[in-house]
Amino acid sequence: MRKLNRFFDRILYASTAVFSIAFFIIVIIAVSSRYIIKAPILASIELSRLFFVWSCFLAAAITYRRKAHVAITFVFNKFPPQLQKAVQLFNYSIILIFSGIVFYYSIFVTQLLWRSELPMLEISQSWFYVPVPLVFICILSYTIEFIINLLTSSENEA
Repeated sequence: MRKLNRFFDRILYASTAVFSIAFFIIVIIAVSSRYIIKAPILASIELSRLFFVWSCFLAAAITYRRKAHVAITFVFNKFPPQLQKAVQLFNYSIILIFSGIVFYYSIFVTQLLWRSELPMLEISQSWFYVPVPLVFICILSYTIEFIINLLTSSENEA
């Protein structure tokens, strides 16, 4: 599981960097084109939104992997180690269920919208939704690794 997740990590980091840089470049070119050259690039809006959505979703998976999401832990940290472990296991179980549901419905929405196109780029609108199932595959895999680590760790590591 750890090897698979390291593979996901490398893909997520590289893809997030590429999409973020592409978003930045498209916005700079679009603004320059519109205000300096006075010739707007019509597809730039759709393209920049697409890159922005992809980079946000991919970055969310990276944040989850690093356990860097916002958490209020001042009460949780006062729990005894066994209770902390139980609460974490419960949280991961809820995340697994939620991730499975989001994955299932994101596939459904992606398929549903596949025939509709973006007017300027003339590509499927589903490309805005494709990162969701991809990211949730990673989140499911990460959560399984977190659960395995939690169940195999000693009380002092909880």
